[in-house]
Amino acid sequence: MIRIRLRTALIVAIVAAASFARVYPVRAQLFPAADGGMTMGHVLLNVSDVAAHREFWTKQFDAKPVTVGKLEGVTVPGVVILFRLQPRTGPSEGTTINHMGLKLNKLSDFTARFDKAGLKYDPPRIGRETTPQTYVNGPDTFRMELVEDPRIPAPVVSHHLHYWLEQPLDVKKWYVQKLLLKPTMRGPYESGDVPGMNLTLAPLGSQKVPGVPMKGRLMDSIGFDVANLKAYVDKIAANGVKFDVPYGRDPELGLMSATVTDPWGATIRLTEGLNKITGVTPYSYIDGYVVVRPLD
Repeated sequence: MIRIRLRTALIVAIVAAASFARVYPVRAQLFPAADGGMTMGHVLLNVSDVAAHREFWTKQFDAKPVTVGKLEGVTVPGVVILFRLQPRTGPSEGTTINHMGLKLNKLSDFTARFDKAGLKYDPPRIGRETTPQTYVNGPDTFRMELVEDPRIPAPVVSHHLHYWLEQPLDVKKWYVQKLLLKPTMRGPYESGDVPGMNLTLAPLGSQKVPGVPMKGRLMDSIGFDVANLKAYVDKIAANGVKFDVPYGRDPELGLMSATVTDPWGATIRLTEGLNKITGVTPYSYIDGYVVVRPLD
């Protein structure tokens, strides 16, 4: 009788687990590009020492060095980080996009590296996703959030760009309606997604006031890579998007590109072919924390 009951309980548990997996998929997975073939492209940093930033990424996060046109950079799954040797007008903090975040499969493995390298990081704590998280400080005061997720398909993957905003829903509407991002929620925060990156559109945090424009700061701009950029540019132009730099050959990157600045000061350089020449694989997460939430 005891064996029968145990067997029945085990069957119920297996069925329940399978049902949960179908309703709440949690394994990070690869997905094709979003509508229009758009994925996360790059984050551009204005730096004082390219070699120091390259070493930070390659030694701490096993990033792969790359060269894109005139710029050196690195790539981790989902994103390219480009370094421009240029004096910056200020840090990333205090701008529209406060910081970038990565996901790591085991945070303690990386904090051990930070300790060996003498890098400063916040005491790890359990974050909103109920896993350990911290912030690490790199060269030029570059500060990045790190969130543990043992389910990701690689040791390190790109995860989010954290905006601090007065009216997050208005920003979400602009990115979804104008730039055609997927409307999502990241926990309590409005957000928008492209494969490889969540744009977390959070209310104002400790800086209390709206951020200043990014251009010229440590995090100078972000970028999306688009399979057919000309068609995409024509489509968003019809949506009313105005361009700082029109569609054409980019002299710095050596790619076709176009640049826009959102109404809140985030500069976005659109490219075609960046991820192909750097070998980036776009990622999109189904982890139970970022969920699709259409606009009303």
